[in-house]
Amino acid sequence: MNLYVFERDGKPTDDFIQEVNEWVLHKEIKVIDYLIGHDRNGYIQTITVKWTSI
Repeated sequence: MNLYVFERDGKPTDDFIQEVNEWVLHKEIKVIDYLIGHDRNGYIQTITVKWTSI
């Protein structure tokens, strides 16, 4: 299993989520789990994807 962490880096939320979706769709992987990290205001700041090769 592998982990890949995406950091928002000030991007709009929609763009950030789109970046994660594109990464997952363009890899030959199986997503096992994911974890969304929020800041104290409730905004998404990180997405951690746990994955394995197909």
